[in-house]
Amino acid sequence: MANLIVAFSGLETGRRIAAHLGMRGYPVEMVCRSASMVLSGADHLEKGIVICGRKLPDMMYMDLFECLPRTFRMIVIADQKPDDYEIPEYRGRFVQNPFKIQTIISLIETLEQEDQEHRRNALPRKRNAEDERIIMGAKLLLMNKKNMTEEEAHKYLRRVSMESGSTLRETADKIRAMLKEEA
Repeated sequence: MANLIVAFSGLETGRRIAAHLGMRGYPVEMVCRSASMVLSGADHLEKGIVICGRKLPDMMYMDLFECLPRTFRMIVIADQKPDDYEIPEYRGRFVQNPFKIQTIISLIETLEQEDQEHRRNALPRKRNAEDERIIMGAKLLLMNKKNMTEEEAHKYLRRVSMESGSTLRETADKIRAMLKEEA
């Protein structure tokens, strides 16, 4: 479960939201009334979700968002969506006042699921022996035909792979076919 930080300029508002979340099984790590308190608390946590209003006494929500570690998400609660709202959807959401606590809980669950998916997709995939053989063959061809070091060949394969949106193996196959045609 994500570490929750609730931040509102009115401390009582933050405490009420924290109490409602706690009663529904979502304990809040801390209730803050300033962005500096949020940032201080976030420094001691690996990741989490900040639930806050549009404006805190010392900082607007967007400035706070930019100062938070990238492992933190944000839920902004305000009367209307701010004109300057630019938080990417995978990092945060907006909730219009008045709101139901269930809306916040649903957003917390959604952000946690997206975070788990992102981490799962970010894990390097294991290559099988055949993939390794093909990738090494493409590197050897680049090293021999283009006078690259192994490191340069690998970086080249990775760059072309990312630019084309294909896997390293698919890119290695294309490079091998292209370089064999030149011979």
